[in-house]
Amino acid sequence: SGAGEMGFMAWMTACSAACFWILWGSLSRPLPPDPKSFVEVLCVCVVGAIFANVFYFRALRLAPLSVVMPILSLSPAFMILTSRWMLGEIADPSGIAGIAGIVVGTAVLYIGRNPASPDDRTFRRGFLWALATSFIWSVTANLDKRAVGLSDLFFYSATLQSALSVIFFVSVPALRPGDISSIIHNSAARRRLGQAVALDVIVLTSQMTAILQTNVSYVIAIKRSGAILAVILGWACLGEGQLL
Repeated sequence: SGAGEMGFMAWMTACSAACFWILWGSLSRPLPPDPKSFVEVLCVCVVGAIFANVFYFRALRLAPLSVVMPILSLSPAFMILTSRWMLGEIADPSGIAGIAGIVVGTAVLYIGRNPASPDDRTFRRGFLWALATSFIWSVTANLDKRAVGLSDLFFYSATLQSALSVIFFVSVPALRPGDISSIIHNSAARRRLGQAVALDVIVLTSQMTAILQTNVSYVIAIKRSGAILAVILGWACLGEGQLL
């Protein structure tokens, strides 16, 4: 259900935030030198992340993983424009060619679905929600780079995840911190939460480190190329239709 999804996101972001606060504190990283600018960028990132998560889960409810994930790989194509506008980053010809390859692969994976399927309308709606998510991510990824530049990757990740967890908990009153028994007494839930938190911390740390070293669009293109694996896993593990 939507409440269950939001509740899981609340617990995941809260635990992830705790990990990043521990990392930031243990490494004695400084506070942002320009708090006002940092908070402004952080607020926009939080709003974007909320909308992206809501759209993402709606897309998953309307279409299978093997359809949604490839569409999300379109975000690097959007970033050719958004990164130039927001950061002044211009992709070189080889970079554009690599991004184009991912976009073409995405199109092939999506068009490969049977157009005569009786739930085509549902898939189209899922496609649109996934496309909206992809565009939002193409904007927030650039803001991530700006926020990390204004502070520190651990401090930014900690504040971002803390803000998201508070919003998620407020959105799902039944899953506020006072009611933790559903996770404490369920080993499968604890394992799933632990895996999600570990992946979130690793992915965020890797992404924030990488975007400081090169163009954001290149980093996100590599990240989104994982859609190929998602399609294969969706087919092999979840039985989601055909590969192409």
